[in-house]
Amino acid sequence: MKKVVILVDGENFRYSLKHLFSNKFEYLPKKTDWFKIFNLPKLENQELIRIYWYVVDRLHFRPYELPHDDDKFEKLLKKVVLTKLELKRNLDNKAVYLKQKREELKSLRSSIRKRFDQWKKFQDSISRYCDYLEFRRSGSILFNLLTNRFEKEKGVDVKLATDLLAFRNISDQAILFSGDQDYIPAIQIYKDAGKQIFTVNFETENGYILPGGSYNLAAIVDKVITIKYGEIFKLIEEF
Repeated sequence: MKKVVILVDGENFRYSLKHLFSNKFEYLPKKTDWFKIFNLPKLENQELIRIYWYVVDRLHFRPYELPHDDDKFEKLLKKVVLTKLELKRNLDNKAVYLKQKREELKSLRSSIRKRFDQWKKFQDSISRYCDYLEFRRSGSILFNLLTNRFEKEKGVDVKLATDLLAFRNISDQAILFSGDQDYIPAIQIYKDAGKQIFTVNFETENGYILPGGSYNLAAIVDKVITIKYGEIFKLIEEF
């Protein structure tokens, strides 16, 4: 019997779910049979070692600090088109605007930090009831207060790739829930050790393959497993 590890690129997987279900949830669906979802790639003669779900560990903000000095704060706002235009529209009441904007950004920072903490608690709740599942936290994600957007996470893909190399010693097969071609060098080393690796893509309700998977990644793995919309839909009870 072949020993298998399942590795889930958290952000890539979350992106796929949100597109499959038209952004009907903020982070992840609340009532879901995650164990069955990650075991949808049905391969014969397998012994599951563990499901490793990779997510960010730390949250950072840009700008790192909000200056108390109005001149420095104004200079900061001018660095981003959105806030620069907003500042320009409020030049007649600049002092009032700067005070209000500073408080608005402080409130936003507090709100995002609270949301991030809630995501971690939700992850902990999943790992408590889902057998064989472990969250692997690494790296960080940046939230830009001036654009009100999360930016690209850093460090998570490196952790997944280095773990894949380590898992050569304990597994015969790996299933990767990701379409990111950055994993290609680690995948090649895993294969060169005589192991097999598969990736997963998702079929939409209309029968199309969800975009986002790398053609180069699909070309190097041993097999691409397609999960049909109906298979994953019935395991998500949010709707």
